[in-house]
Amino acid sequence: MRYSLAVPLTLLMACSSSAPSPTPPSPAPTGQASADLKLNAQKSGTFDCAGGLFFVTSVLNQTTAPLRVDTLNLTFTKVSGSACSNNAAPIDPQVGMSAAPGVSTEIRRVDLAVPLCSAPSGAPGCDWLGKATLTTSFGTLTDEIPFRTSGTAAAVIPAPAPPHVVDFSWRNETVTLACDNLLTGADFASIHCSADAAAPVRIRIADVSGNCRSSSSHGKRCDTIEGTQTVTANWEAPYDTGSTSTAMTVLVTCEVSDSRGQVIDSRSTCIPSIGYENQHAFPPPWPDYCQAQIIGCHRRP
Repeated sequence: MRYSLAVPLTLLMACSSSAPSPTPPSPAPTGQASADLKLNAQKSGTFDCAGGLFFVTSVLNQTTAPLRVDTLNLTFTKVSGSACSNNAAPIDPQVGMSAAPGVSTEIRRVDLAVPLCSAPSGAPGCDWLGKATLTTSFGTLTDEIPFRTSGTAAAVIPAPAPPHVVDFSWRNETVTLACDNLLTGADFASIHCSADAAAPVRIRIADVSGNCRSSSSHGKRCDTIEGTQTVTANWEAPYDTGSTSTAMTVLVTCEVSDSRGQVIDSRSTCIPSIGYENQHAFPPPWPDYCQAQIIGCHRRP
């Protein structure tokens, strides 16, 4: 059975024509905004390089809404002084902050004594015009101040030299039957790695065949030992009680890293272990598989 529903046409027309009214746009902020640049809390003057040149850039927001500050650039125009030249402050221009209405907001504080008081662009005895340029949601804002540098050239503190490996060595821990500083299965290697500064230091030990599985009751195929500035480690070829052959070679690497963990200096060497044959350490001539390892990899650090 069918049912039909009669709806007055006037009601349908009323429903279809009742779209919501658009939201009126927010009123544009009114008032004024300005940039403010000061050097050592002053708008002008002569400043000794030895005391630092602290530039502070601020925004005075006298509008009715928050003001977005996107970028800041500080530039310096030489007015006088043969040793000086126009330059820009070595700062990141990106700001990305908001300045509240009705107050002054500090945007950036930076000491520029080195670039303005030393070569190649600055020196004491120069007259400058400093300019701050801000891009904001209210437009571009600028401020300029005159100043003069005096005193002696600012000391340029060099960046610290990166740490390096200064000692990487290994030796037999005990007297063995091996020649040419090789290990037998009855011995282990004492490894030493040092840097010239208090930096992360690491010793990596790895089987040259790439096999790091641990199936023996004694010794290790691969290992990592970490420390600061100096690390020592012992390595012994893996073996089990009653084993008849433990010959193998490991690649040993001494690494020095920076504060980010990036390796900046390293040295490597190979340590062959001649091992046991029939549960006894054997003297040369070595079996062919041992000799191939020794010839193919062994070298001094």
